[in-house]
Amino acid sequence: MKPRLATPGDIEVITDLHMRCLPPAVSDLSFLGRRIVKRFYLNAILRGLGAVIVARDQDQVAGFVMVTRDVNALFTQALLSGAGDRLAFLLGASPTGLLKAAWIKVSSRMTQIEAVPKLVYIAVNDRFRGRGHGAALMDAAEAWFRQEGIGYYELDVHAENPSALDLYLGKGMRIKQSYVKNRAPMHTLSKVLENS
Repeated sequence: MKPRLATPGDIEVITDLHMRCLPPAVSDLSFLGRRIVKRFYLNAILRGLGAVIVARDQDQVAGFVMVTRDVNALFTQALLSGAGDRLAFLLGASPTGLLKAAWIKVSSRMTQIEAVPKLVYIAVNDRFRGRGHGAALMDAAEAWFRQEGIGYYELDVHAENPSALDLYLGKGMRIKQSYVKNRAPMHTLSKVLENS
């Protein structure tokens, strides 16, 4: 089945997939806990801060991809946009997780996030891997960027994730830079989209 835009009705399964497929070692957001992850995706969808696209298999959500025009604005506007957001964030975030996430940002010198179009997260349920959902989600992400008039995007990936690297490089992405985050080697990949 063709990937489609997620709706608020998909938030529970997207949150489950994020927590299972993107643990704290992969996503700093996961340190903050399930409630914050759920709030992040819901606000991103409702506030039009990007798109979450889901792939379905056997009438179940098999995976998702999240894309945005501006990754810097995405996180601040989805989680810290006003007094209500800030209060919900402080009351809902895991205190220990918040400290860990902050420490990783500071120790990795990643406190400033560049305002670029980004493929933020991609996850496919283990049960549905090897069926082309990752490639279909990448294609859907690129179609969304083109539709938005965006001709360039980036993503970050762990250097020691060969299957993800194979997927991204196979889709024409190039390594823009390499760096270390929380003692893990990372790559920023980028791609210029044709016909955008």
